[in-house]
Amino acid sequence: MNRLSHYFSNLAFSALIVAPMLLQANLQAQITPGSAPSEVKQSLMSQLEQRDQEIKQLLGDDGDDGEAIQGEQREALGRLVFDLLDAEALAAYALQDTFDVISVEDREEFVDLFARILRDQSLANLDIYRAEISYDSVAVAKADQLRPTVEMTDITYVVFTKARFEDVETPVLYIMAEGRKESWRNLDMSIDVVYTAESYRRQFQGIMRKRGFQPLLESLRRRADRI
Repeated sequence: MNRLSHYFSNLAFSALIVAPMLLQANLQAQITPGSAPSEVKQSLMSQLEQRDQEIKQLLGDDGDDGEAIQGEQREALGRLVFDLLDAEALAAYALQDTFDVISVEDREEFVDLFARILRDQSLANLDIYRAEISYDSVAVAKADQLRPTVEMTDITYVVFTKARFEDVETPVLYIMAEGRKESWRNLDMSIDVVYTAESYRRQFQGIMRKRGFQPLLESLRRRADRI
């Protein structure tokens, strides 16, 4: 596992409360890069490329472990890194049916805690965002191709990219759907075929089968308190 993949596995697993267990999915092999409408491709790539450029501008050229970037600069970086991610959709998939049966208050707290943890971990190693990104293609993804990764109700697109970091090239895939105000939202992503949504689903479902939802929520509270 290269450093980029290793970082992602840490982000997706050790950020919370269970031992790592990587899911090696084969979704990328199931989706043949096809021709999304040109305006969709242009809009998606433009938003992702602009985000990447703004992140790199904030980071500067020198390597940084995250300690030197604080205050308003760190807040701005956090917004850029986390801006596209649909934390509620990710939380809903991870909790499955539980998401709909818990109280509104518990659901809102869970999404908030989950988002805070994801955002904090996304800033743990800022050198990762200095990776050189190349955008290969945009494919229209059917719902049955995306299961078991995410539950789709909207037309969904998959953006195939490659990230080059420390002379190692790693496939990075974004699952995107239309958001508000002509923007896009990121429903899931993978680095080196490790998928965020399914990884969290396995973790959370395992905890809830043994202990229930409230102990899972309490675990996230404790983790968020350490931020």
